[in-house]
Amino acid sequence: MDWRAAGLTLWADWCRWRGRYGPALRRWRWVAWLRQPDVLHMLRLGGCWRDHGRPLPARWRRWLEAAIRQPGVSATLRVRAEALLAADRAPAAMEAQRAVFVTWLRAQAARGGICVVGNAGGALQQALGTVIDAHAVVVRFNRWRSGGEVADRALGRRLDVWVVAPDGPTAPEGTPRWAVVSGADPRGRMAGWPPVQSLDRLGVPVLTVPLAVWRQLVDALAAPPSAGLLMLGWLRHMGWPAGTLRIVDLAPPQTGSAHVLGRWHRRGHRHDWARERALVARWCATGEVSRLEGEVFSRAGDGGS
Repeated sequence: MDWRAAGLTLWADWCRWRGRYGPALRRWRWVAWLRQPDVLHMLRLGGCWRDHGRPLPARWRRWLEAAIRQPGVSATLRVRAEALLAADRAPAAMEAQRAVFVTWLRAQAARGGICVVGNAGGALQQALGTVIDAHAVVVRFNRWRSGGEVADRALGRRLDVWVVAPDGPTAPEGTPRWAVVSGADPRGRMAGWPPVQSLDRLGVPVLTVPLAVWRQLVDALAAPPSAGLLMLGWLRHMGWPAGTLRIVDLAPPQTGSAHVLGRWHRRGHRHDWARERALVARWCATGEVSRLEGEVFSRAGDGGS
């Protein structure tokens, strides 16, 4: 065993667990593989590249394809290697489904805009439900229903697009028109995941966000983006007229309840929430995205909600 490779691997594993996705992490994985060039270290290196939104380079693919044919490689490593090699092969079905989704989204948005509703606890302090539900498309994430009249008044009830994490709830609250699984375009691995299976039973088309969008956000944040920012980044990437794309409380506040489900629901520790808030603020400043807060507060003050 190369002890330096082992040390670099342990440090890289800790950084990944903490959501520290800077260039240094890729370097450590690379050096660890150079010092111990076996299948396991290549899987860690290739997985890191994928985590950061980068397809496996052709020379690494060739090395891995040759290595797993050698005697002595375990069946478990072969399965992991084949999954990694297959991750970059883009099924035509997914590309076609994304095109249908974008076409549907444009047709709907022309009728009344898109509202991306985050799960930050501050949303419960605003009477936004009626205005949210009036949009042509409402996008929500993971566990978003806290139940009760107050929550309905604050958050509304509509659900058109449900974005779910791989370890998210097994079924949506309601039946969305579309679903999106968050992550670094995990289409090659998600068939057996409980949320995807439940959506398949409901007949809901399941999409993933293009890897290029994930990469842009990782590079901007040096961390994995939250489901909310990832979906907003994809929508923004599609391009919309000013005022079409509106948001409600995507990132948890610095103080107070982090989630609409209450204080018991912990915010994700792998996301850089401060950088996410700053990035959304820049998008709002350029007019690509707009917030509902000011408009709705004035209506609430007039008794309109």
